[in-house]
Amino acid sequence: MAEEVRGADALAALALDWERLWRDDPAATPFHHPAWLVPWAQTFQPDRCRALTLRDGGRLLALWPLFLLGDRLLPLGCGTTDWLGPVVAPGLTGADLAPLFARLERDPDWRSCEADRLPPDSPLVLAAAPWPGEDGEGEPAPALDLPAPLSRARRQNLRTGWNRLRRLGLPAVRRVRGGAVAAAFDALSSLHAARWREREEAGVLAAPEVEAFHRLAVPALEAAGLLRLLSLDLDGRPVAVLYGLQAKGCFHYYLGGFDPALAEAGPGTLLVGEAIGAAAAEGCTLFDFLRGREPYKYRWGAVDRPCRTRRFFRDGHRGDRP
Repeated sequence: MAEEVRGADALAALALDWERLWRDDPAATPFHHPAWLVPWAQTFQPDRCRALTLRDGGRLLALWPLFLLGDRLLPLGCGTTDWLGPVVAPGLTGADLAPLFARLERDPDWRSCEADRLPPDSPLVLAAAPWPGEDGEGEPAPALDLPAPLSRARRQNLRTGWNRLRRLGLPAVRRVRGGAVAAAFDALSSLHAARWREREEAGVLAAPEVEAFHRLAVPALEAAGLLRLLSLDLDGRPVAVLYGLQAKGCFHYYLGGFDPALAEAGPGTLLVGEAIGAAAAEGCTLFDFLRGREPYKYRWGAVDRPCRTRRFFRDGHRGDRP
């Protein structure tokens, strides 16, 4: 049976079943987890968020989180999230999502429905929707297969950076856990802002509501075992912080910040190298740099991973993207 629930409180009430389903879905990333999306809904769209659910008896088989903006249905998490779309039980195909489309058809509020940043193996990619639409390619996400042999030039670059840093003090890398997470996120926010201020640009956390979302999500991600927050300290002072998520053999590098006064030593690059090594040591087979074709990603040896987009139109409506 397909149903719809609305509001951030209703989504939070689904968290236990949602997490069980997420664990079963091999294609689901940390960005599909309630520890990421429930704080997003609570921060950005507490009243306009909704989820389509598919159950067999009491067992949750699929959950598709969305929100309504005007007459457009958009994926919950869009804007700050790199992988989107429904969470589904293993073995479900696009045809099995037909009851969700039927339930969506009964909703009179929307005229277009966007499914962005879909993993290539999402059942939604091949699902036959009852409306006309557009299918396309999203911005690729460069990723590095692990374990990754580094080029001679990269190894030399890292050695030079560590030597420069050691001449300034005693460097140490630590994974931040538990009660220390909030202070490390404070350091990340300050370092990230300082880096972008030098460029006279706004960073990812510049908007107050974006930072508020992450401050809500980070402890939830830590509690779920998904957070990987790494700090590079120099004489006990954080000079670079890396914010990543890890699950199902994949490390997702979300955000970093470093002290621009130490740019010559490359503390941000050094910390990425440490994160790659730590992910491989934990058994990860992929280091996901997420969307964007910044040159530094390819210098690590990353290769583009595709993502898919779909957009459905009711009554022939074709509105502009938000």
